[in-house]
Amino acid sequence: MQLISSANVTGVGMPSTVSVREWERQVFKQERIRIVVRAQPSEQVAPYVPLSKQSRNDLYVDRFIQAHLRPQLNGKSVEVISPTTGAPVFGEVPLSTLRQSRTTRT
Repeated sequence: MQLISSANVTGVGMPSTVSVREWERQVFKQERIRIVVRAQPSEQVAPYVPLSKQSRNDLYVDRFIQAHLRPQLNGKSVEVISPTTGAPVFGEVPLSTLRQSRTTRT
């Protein structure tokens, strides 16, 4: 998995920083997974830098956080939230499980 630095992504018309709350929305829009960043919602961070496409369904939550989310937030704590329970999800849970839960929820 190749990570892209957010430093070289900001361009014409793209803000150099966004609020943590907006960053969480950007992740959801791309990944269809709800996350919570443990910081003040108004704190400013670099915009979310998605991979070229949605992350693989077989990628585990812990790897997704460590390799993709946390580096973009300079090590801030990030939690992936279950769409069915609203509780944080840890460990070897594939992203596909979270995406399927969201689509089958009533």
